[in-house]
Amino acid sequence: MKNDLSAMLSSLREDYRFASETRPELVPIGDPVEKSLVAIDGGSSTLWTNGNVSIGVVRYGFVSYDPGFKIDKVQIESEFLLIRAGESSLDLERHVREVSMIEDASENGDIVLFDGALSMIPDVGLEDRVASVCDNTPVVGISKSSTLAMMNGRLPDIWIPLEAHTYFSLPDDKISEMVERRNLIKGANTAYAKLHGKGPTLRIDATCPMDDALRALRPYSSYRLCPGYPFPLAEIHRMVCMDDKRSIYDHKLRKEMEREGMGGLYLRGRIVGNSTISGFHGHLDGLV
Repeated sequence: MKNDLSAMLSSLREDYRFASETRPELVPIGDPVEKSLVAIDGGSSTLWTNGNVSIGVVRYGFVSYDPGFKIDKVQIESEFLLIRAGESSLDLERHVREVSMIEDASENGDIVLFDGALSMIPDVGLEDRVASVCDNTPVVGISKSSTLAMMNGRLPDIWIPLEAHTYFSLPDDKISEMVERRNLIKGANTAYAKLHGKGPTLRIDATCPMDDALRALRPYSSYRLCPGYPFPLAEIHRMVCMDDKRSIYDHKLRKEMEREGMGGLYLRGRIVGNSTISGFHGHLDGLV
């Protein structure tokens, strides 16, 4: 091989060493406080496409929990969508609908949890929705992964080693840079935190003081199936994800297209896994 794999790995090891040596000062997360949390998430799946037009489904909603881990309210919505190439995308439509839940969610908990960063995605309106509620209800974005490298520029900030129940906040100049680059909405701040010793490092965006947000998350982050990740977000993800529900919507689409005399069209454009059904492609795959 032309590339020297050993040298490549050595360079990567140096990146990790550099990240550890330049780790910012860690702050202990304060004692847990009892707050009710309401978590928002969404899922989507493309069911049919002819290459230019697609039919998909989005599923989105929120679940609210009190400090005793009792569910107070669940609200789930779903929609079939026809998406034309170049006009929109299923991911964008899903984001719009997730954001649309913020006001209703804010009436059902002390803190709104949002799956993903509080970043300024064009045509979604997150900043306006957050601004409309954050005077009364803080909004906190939780990211399991992030490519931002604001601290040392060599590795994502989320890979900087942290100890259990600690965090570091990005300094004001870095926050301003993130806002300018549309990686963060105005009025929010960002930290990287480890909410459990066996859990991952998370990017946390919050419209309230960071320690207040993290202290409220601690009681919800010790669930054994997902240690270090706030349980309400795991639960709403289970409710809205399409992995175990796609066949239900696919069946509804097939029945409706057959009723409309479009059964052959359905078969030509249906999707299994991530691929459109194609006899010739299936033949080639078999040869490989």
